[in-house]
Amino acid sequence: MQTRRCTESARALLGMCSLAIIFCAGCVELPVAAKNTLHEARTSYERGDYSAANRKLDQLIRDYPTYTQTAEAYYLRALCHTARSNMGRAGEDVKQCIAKSSDPTLTAKAHAMAGAILFDQGNADAAAGHYRKALRNLPKESQNDLVYYRYGICLQRLGRWKEAKVQFATILKQYRGSSLAEHAQRLHDWSHPYFAIQCGAFRDRDRAAKLARELGRSRINATVEGRITAGETLHSVLAGRYTTYEEARRALPTIRRRVDGAMIVP
Repeated sequence: MQTRRCTESARALLGMCSLAIIFCAGCVELPVAAKNTLHEARTSYERGDYSAANRKLDQLIRDYPTYTQTAEAYYLRALCHTARSNMGRAGEDVKQCIAKSSDPTLTAKAHAMAGAILFDQGNADAAAGHYRKALRNLPKESQNDLVYYRYGICLQRLGRWKEAKVQFATILKQYRGSSLAEHAQRLHDWSHPYFAIQCGAFRDRDRAAKLARELGRSRINATVEGRITAGETLHSVLAGRYTTYEEARRALPTIRRRVDGAMIVP
């Protein structure tokens, strides 16, 4: 459910980022006809006519490849590809946008998009780099909770636990009404500098202890840890201590052979 929520939020963020056409001061301006083409492409995109938008953007990029302002065309075309789930081409276009753009806000939005694409591909290291650059210049008034949230997850997955906690704390401070606040609170409150594999959660501590003993007989070292959730104490059975998410991911199949519903936490 959380993964689906993040994917939906990512699409909303990418759509929101397309609303403004940004021209950088001091650059050679595109001809009026090219500006009109860019405007028409944006209108087509916002209507959901991605094929029409792509045709106009292809023409603009082909005719004005050296203009700095063409960065906006690459950005908008990346959004069209994203809307059609063509993430490979979206990634290539957003790279071109970053390379050509001289406008800090456009560049930041492009980094946010690149981070989202790489996050969904499971590349936490590269995604974290783009999210870090995005947060330097994303407008403060925009809804950046998803960027902070995913950046925090990336940092956790890389074993950078203290830095991750800062990102979740930012959400709790600046975006208290966010639908991500509850998830951010849970991740912020995780007290360990490692991942674990949760094999079960019980109201009855004796049941949790019994499972931990059974796992021990299978040579899976497990502990029981009590946590307050929704006003009640749940006793979680946790196996392993993994500094990075990748280590936990590699260990998960072995434990799932013993416990079908085992999952990585936090």
